[in-house]
Amino acid sequence: MSTPASGIIFCRYNSMVPTIRPSDKLKFIPYEKRPIKVGDVIVFIPKGTQRKIIHRVVSVDKGRIRTKCNRTMRVDPYNIGVGDVLGQAIAVERRGRWHRIPGGLIGRMCTIRADVILLLKRCAEVFLRPGYLYISRNFALLKYLPKRLVKMKALYFKRQDNFEVQLFFGRLRVAIYHSETNYWKIKAPFKLLANDEILSSLYLSDPDPQASPFLS
Repeated sequence: MSTPASGIIFCRYNSMVPTIRPSDKLKFIPYEKRPIKVGDVIVFIPKGTQRKIIHRVVSVDKGRIRTKCNRTMRVDPYNIGVGDVLGQAIAVERRGRWHRIPGGLIGRMCTIRADVILLLKRCAEVFLRPGYLYISRNFALLKYLPKRLVKMKALYFKRQDNFEVQLFFGRLRVAIYHSETNYWKIKAPFKLLANDEILSSLYLSDPDPQASPFLS
């Protein structure tokens, strides 16, 4: 995909999943004389910061632009001026292939879809959360699964005065341990598989990562 005067940035955050994912390469182009439309995904720098943000436009009113991400139904708490916008995100590269990012009317439909999915997830959490919490606290299923079915990989990062362990199930990062905080941050729904005690016994009890029985 060839676009004149385009810019390239890498996404670091997950606020626009599934449209844009962490580590994706993003291509954007300046608006120049084109109008910014509701539904466009834009790259901008809010006033008073140096951080580039990638969110979708939900309203444009007399030069004031409001945006939101895919992970919440709330609109961002700031107004953006046209001068804060670096350009429109038009494509994302993932696994060597470029995918178009829709804007305008199709972009609005993407926003509605993301809100509906988020609402359904929240409704499901209301009904499933009590059982989920009970299982995660009382039954660490990792103990009962055959080892050949649990192919996990742990990455150890040694720093000057602390260390970090990142645990992956396939390509999914399911848990992070920081020696400074001394606890595992486990992503849902993987709390059903293991708790802090189980992971510590598997991946922190032996200084040799290869000694862990669930490493592949």
